[in-house]
Amino acid sequence: MFFVPAGDQKESQTFIDPSELPGSLMEHEEQNAQLWGLLASLRPKHREVLVLRYAESMRLEQIADALRMPLGTVKSRLKHAHAQLGEKLKQTRTRAMRIGL
Repeated sequence: MFFVPAGDQKESQTFIDPSELPGSLMEHEEQNAQLWGLLASLRPKHREVLVLRYAESMRLEQIADALRMPLGTVKSRLKHAHAQLGEKLKQTRTRAMRIGL
């Protein structure tokens, strides 16, 4: 279950049961959950740069400042994080194809 802002209504949030979503939105939510699960399986130093870059929309320089590390280290970790995530996605797709999903 997740929530969305309710806008100008008195309630501050509205809870939505994902099973009640239209098919394409449900698939998006499932893919989103799968991606976050794969992110959780990465090494913390790689996960943090990916999250800051894409979930928080930070520029590389901002990430370097926030983590107090050289820009080159941020770039290197991001490159390794992309490679690890790509490999994990490939493995997930291969498993899904084997079981017919």
